[in-house]
Amino acid sequence: MSINILTLRLSPRFVISTLLLLCALLGQHLQAQEIPPKRQLEMSEQVSVLPSKPKRYALIIGVDEYADTQITTLGGASNDAKLLADALIRYAGFPMDQVTILASDQPAERKPTRGNILRRLSNLRSAVPKDGLLLVSFSGHGIEREKQAFLLPSDAQVSNDVDLLEETAINVMQMKDRIRKTGVQQVILILDACRNDPVGRSDTDNPLTPSYTRGFNFDVRNREIVAFATLYATEIGHRAYEYKEKKHGYFTWYLVEGLKGEAANEKGEITLAGLVNYLQDFVPKKVRLDLGTGKEQKPFADIDGYKASDLVIALTAVPSSVKAETNENITSNPVAEYGQMVLSAPWVSLSEWEAPGNWSVSSGKLIINGKGIATPRSGYYRYYTDFQLISDVKMTNAIAVSFALRMIDRQDYYLIQITGDKSQEPYVLRAFVINNGVPVKQLGEPIPIDFAAITLKPNQFFTVSLRMQKNRLNVQITDSETGQLLALGTLNDPDNHFPIGGVGIVATNDEQNEVGRFFVCGTTCSQEEFVTGAFQGITGAFQGTIVNGQTGTPLSGARVQFINQLSGVTVSRKTDAKGRFYQGLLNPGIYQIKITAPGFKIWETTQRLVATRMNTVLPLPIRIEPDNLSH
Repeated sequence: MSINILTLRLSPRFVISTLLLLCALLGQHLQAQEIPPKRQLEMSEQVSVLPSKPKRYALIIGVDEYADTQITTLGGASNDAKLLADALIRYAGFPMDQVTILASDQPAERKPTRGNILRRLSNLRSAVPKDGLLLVSFSGHGIEREKQAFLLPSDAQVSNDVDLLEETAINVMQMKDRIRKTGVQQVILILDACRNDPVGRSDTDNPLTPSYTRGFNFDVRNREIVAFATLYATEIGHRAYEYKEKKHGYFTWYLVEGLKGEAANEKGEITLAGLVNYLQDFVPKKVRLDLGTGKEQKPFADIDGYKASDLVIALTAVPSSVKAETNENITSNPVAEYGQMVLSAPWVSLSEWEAPGNWSVSSGKLIINGKGIATPRSGYYRYYTDFQLISDVKMTNAIAVSFALRMIDRQDYYLIQITGDKSQEPYVLRAFVINNGVPVKQLGEPIPIDFAAITLKPNQFFTVSLRMQKNRLNVQITDSETGQLLALGTLNDPDNHFPIGGVGIVATNDEQNEVGRFFVCGTTCSQEEFVTGAFQGITGAFQGTIVNGQTGTPLSGARVQFINQLSGVTVSRKTDAKGRFYQGLLNPGIYQIKITAPGFKIWETTQRLVATRMNTVLPLPIRIEPDNLSH
């Protein structure tokens, strides 16, 4: 007898019983093979603290220009790279010499070629500690072929041939593999590679695809790494846009704004979750406002292994709970929670501060502090922790400069004040021990400053140097221009509140821990008048004049670039009508100077050391030749 299985009718009870039996047998089979269940990451295992600052490394890539003429150029990727690198150094605690920039406007060895990118990733295998953090950022073009995602370095050859792309572009899986081979346990990726179509019209969309998100997804549960976060400029199915007014991408611009403090919580901390929320709030609004309601860009993040709500990635505000009591000598002087050094002008009220501007500092070791440079925001004071632009402060004392030295995780710190008014008392330097925000003792006797030995001039600068030794603090003050010694003394601290090596302050080549410079009003200032004073960080400057090499006439509008050979950060200045330029407030270091002007050949210097106490004057005049003549 034959049975037609197409016409066989089974009762519902029989079908259900059979399915249950099959499920039971399958379960027994899986148990027999001892297949481990997929490991779930417990909340207690999530990482809530980044590695210490010396263990943080970053590779920042920005590609605007491509050798392949089929690929459209971009206008903000290189700027994005430099802006982000600068922000990581200033606000996120990355050491300057551990942040590498590869960008289109950099020298040949720092161009974002395929070879340079892969070589830098390979070099990181021996540099980044296993318990460290590696941050990799890419800003430029990306492309997808046959469901494979590629990043386009500057020497990529775009094609529908996947084999050619494998040889000239960078498969995201290949980049992920290079990162994984470093062995580092914490990874942060930042991807802005889906702007306009790289081979079509410049306004054609190039949306983010799932191939990118799959490629940059690390396996935390199987311990491929401990924690990772990938920040994408836009969500899947959408493209990213360039902020043409700023010559950046919208994503990177607001990413840096968030790191600078706009994404801070009430404690002044920028957490990973807070930064992502800030980006998702502000980027779409600004894109719609500038480009119209039909344009959509909403960043998103893929985070695993991190407790994003607790993970502090930057700090810009000073906790209001850490304060010094106000009395005759000590003015309210909050101290940065994570700061190793704090500078402040506490006598200055908010109304007297003139445009705090955009400040900056290298290596995150110098932190500006004091109500004179604070602005109210969301119920707390936002402190400018960068030191890029010097603004004048109106003060009622001829000198009223204060700064503090504090160990991390210590309640004790030194508050050092330079005060005086020539019409009332000599200028002196005093130091106090502050414990838990309260002054507990004054160190030794005030050290007199012999300003009578020189002729005071308006805007005259003086250099304060501190040298830490066991149980004492050595102080030296000199005229910044002449080097003349004006004060020398020792403040004894028998209780050793500040052990050797407990403070990280900016050191100069002479191994002195140079704090900074201040200037005072000249002898023409009266007690009743507001007196100009300011505090300047350790910076260098270049100045010079550029002329036409053929005619000798001043060349106005020439662009002068100052390229830091260590960090890759570039700043630029244009010459005035007389061909003159001045660029101050440069972080000390080795710089290459590059001069360009329409119709003229490029002029470049060899590497040059920036002065920390005075300007470096370039040979005068600098002669650059018209393009139709030999250099």
